[in-house]
Amino acid sequence: MRRVLSHRSAKCAVHVALTFPGLVAAQVADAAPGPALEPAASEALRRVYAWVDSYQAPVESAYLELRQTLTETIAGPEIDRLIHETEDPYLPRSQSRSELRRAIQQAFERPIQGEVLIAFDGRRYMYQRTQPYRINFSDPGAVPGLSTEAIYQDGAVNWHVYDETESAVRRTGTVPPGDLSPSLAGGRWGRYDIFLGGGGLVDLLRNLTGLAPVAAEGGLEWHRLQSEDAASPAYISYDPRADLQRQPLRDLVLLPFTGGGCRIFHFQEWGTYDGRLRPACVVFSEYPPDVAYDPRAHAQFLRANRPSMSMELSVVRLEFDAELDPSIFAYTPPSGYQVTDFDEMSRRLATGSSSALGGESSAALPGPDESDRPPLEMPRAAPQGIAPLAAVIGAILALIALCAVHIVTRARSKIR
Repeated sequence: MRRVLSHRSAKCAVHVALTFPGLVAAQVADAAPGPALEPAASEALRRVYAWVDSYQAPVESAYLELRQTLTETIAGPEIDRLIHETEDPYLPRSQSRSELRRAIQQAFERPIQGEVLIAFDGRRYMYQRTQPYRINFSDPGAVPGLSTEAIYQDGAVNWHVYDETESAVRRTGTVPPGDLSPSLAGGRWGRYDIFLGGGGLVDLLRNLTGLAPVAAEGGLEWHRLQSEDAASPAYISYDPRADLQRQPLRDLVLLPFTGGGCRIFHFQEWGTYDGRLRPACVVFSEYPPDVAYDPRAHAQFLRANRPSMSMELSVVRLEFDAELDPSIFAYTPPSGYQVTDFDEMSRRLATGSSSALGGESSAALPGPDESDRPPLEMPRAAPQGIAPLAAVIGAILALIALCAVHIVTRARSKIR
């Protein structure tokens, strides 16, 4: 590696030092002279450069619209668990268990399509997800309704909205989006961050300490990654015939489980949006831990195994650093929505009040005093939550109590 880099220009050496600190640290620590990097590994490194470089400039504002297709598999024991959980009071006593089992199986064989919208601009953001439920347990033969969730952060006012239960929770202060929704868990925007800030995948490649060719399969070159952020093996593939500035990588595979299983990011299409290279269509798949993966037989693995979950995300619209209509960040609950004040819930829990925690029936809640509140820092890193751990735990318990119907329905419907 050192010999290859020693022949690069000074500009490239600075680029490696700034973009791949883990790789430079590994070279400094290894004082013994080593062999030059193989040509295939050198090409792989160039493609990693192209990937990481596209995420270097901080995103001040963005609007992202995605089409989402979710496919899941379900085993017999999981079906029995769902039936048991919904048997009382949601499942009528006269309902045939075999009929319900068949309805659940058929529901999981159908991919469900939905839409995701994400927008952020300075201290404000908006997230919406809409897709059908898999099944209505109280009426398995009925057409499932829509599952909707929305989060609005406008200045120091935050709303978490569930349209299907006509309920909304309001709080004061700024909260990272990843703290509010399971769909966004694991990062600022969850899996969707691959289109915006890059998330954990960019960190994985940025902290690269080494890579090695492992296979040439199906016209693709496969390399194993060594990274400070990878506790388990990770692999990338690329098509050597594809322009690295238009299609740097084809697959990224993570092996997070000890006994087997994997998570695969398959980049079907790429696009350039406002000068930034991004995936235009990516399929994220998870395979269970009892499945063995080998990059030298990637195509055979895909033919022989069915993922437990597969999600295809296709870009409909993606704009960076564009002027956004301020109205998309503001929210006013419609008449009749059950409105709950999060701060009031937390105060009652903290003081041990036995009074009812029911919310306001009107949206006319007092506005916060924003004069002394710090701005929400949206670029690159998520802002830190302002509540201590005890308040967060109490707030979660209160939300469960107040939105029981919504939470149970989402759990039964296996919506992600």
